[in-house]
Amino acid sequence: MTMAKALVEDGRYDYAFSGSMLGTEFKGARSYPVGFVQEMTLRPMDFEEFMWATGASEAAIAEVGDCVTDQKPVDEYLHDAMLSHWRTYLVVGGMPEVVRALIDSGGDLAKVREIQSELVTGYRRDIAKYAGRRALNVQKIFDQLPLQLDNDSRRFVLNSINDEARYNAHRHDFVWLVNAGVGLKTNLVREPKRPLQMTERPGMFKLYQSDTGMLVSRYPVQTARDIYLDSKVSNLGGMYENALAQELVCKGHDLFYYVGKKRGEVDFVIESDAGVVVPIEAKSGRNARAHAALNNLLATKEYALDLGVVFSRLNVERDGKVLYLPWYAVPFTGRAIGNDTHDTRGLHMTLPSL
Repeated sequence: MTMAKALVEDGRYDYAFSGSMLGTEFKGARSYPVGFVQEMTLRPMDFEEFMWATGASEAAIAEVGDCVTDQKPVDEYLHDAMLSHWRTYLVVGGMPEVVRALIDSGGDLAKVREIQSELVTGYRRDIAKYAGRRALNVQKIFDQLPLQLDNDSRRFVLNSINDEARYNAHRHDFVWLVNAGVGLKTNLVREPKRPLQMTERPGMFKLYQSDTGMLVSRYPVQTARDIYLDSKVSNLGGMYENALAQELVCKGHDLFYYVGKKRGEVDFVIESDAGVVVPIEAKSGRNARAHAALNNLLATKEYALDLGVVFSRLNVERDGKVLYLPWYAVPFTGRAIGNDTHDTRGLHMTLPSL
């Protein structure tokens, strides 16, 4: 990496570095060639890309986007079909090799999980190879991730690593997992005000996996069946939250969640391109209209929040300050919170003459 500048200045070739561990390896580069390297992050497919890959029609995708923009319900037939696509995405995820296995096998869950299992093994091998002296700690955190998302609060309990674990002692281990593209860290904020980083508490957090399918593959196969068949038995909230976290990161959002003693807990809080703070709730169950904490935030005058979003199995609906969106509408979150109206690609700047 330190030779990249000289190689590029030589002029005969362009060079590309690729690999799942570049996020961690570049952090240790002895002399980073600033100005000679363009970094690109390639994440697992988001839900819209998954629909493209599996043959969903552009017309159907566009109709969902239009309904979000107009805040009107999606046709019931399309609504039911898209929810089925979403549940399939939760099980399969967006790793290209896994999506290819789904398509080539005609939807064989056993083949999908076989590839996912190989990738999880690869993650563990990479941790042992690249995490150095911290490998054992990073491995413990990675192994704990699905267990922590299975509890009611989803918050990562540090003493699950060991009884005396403290965040400062393990901070670099969590950073390593995030830089490696394996984990998505979601920090607590005490107030839903911009900038959200002002009141964040990095030591109180949730840790999601970067790909929902990889997460689901680490649970018993019955969990995958329950998700796909829309079972009412299992508690699947952690998987749905994980998928939402993955989608929000794909859209460029930093992840935060809110907890207040008087107002309760809200799953996610994001900040739009225009600086507007939007609280978001994830509802995997049937009672999607029960969101007391979200209502409390929206009713707090000092926060001046005009919109809260609830993702659930319900169709598109606006009720006062609350916008209900079906899970499959996640790719169009930007339209719901106003991001799409602040695109700067058409902005041309001119300097006055001096």
